[in-house]
Amino acid sequence: GKQGDICIFDLRQRKRLATSQAHDSHMKTLCLDPLEKFYVTGSTKGNIKIWRLHGCEMIHCFYGEHFRRGFLHSQISGVNHLHLTASRHLFSSGADGTISVRQITQFD
Repeated sequence: GKQGDICIFDLRQRKRLATSQAHDSHMKTLCLDPLEKFYVTGSTKGNIKIWRLHGCEMIHCFYGEHFRRGFLHSQISGVNHLHLTASRHLFSSGADGTISVRQITQFD
């Protein structure tokens, strides 16, 4: 979200189940684990965080992975895209012009 918050809803019951502040900056991207155990978020500061789906508990953070500050400090962009495979490979790309891949099997 715009303020870095994540809200989890039960759409069948039209009820919000949980809210947590994921980042202290704008959140740009989110992806869900194909096995639905956790999700990953990326922020404008370049931080990538891994969260347990149930309970919204942060498991790990990769700080400043894709941070790039614009010439006039008004164009701050970080993580642009995240993709998580069933084999637990996390792909990320960012405003710094890089693509990263890491295996995150230790978070099962």
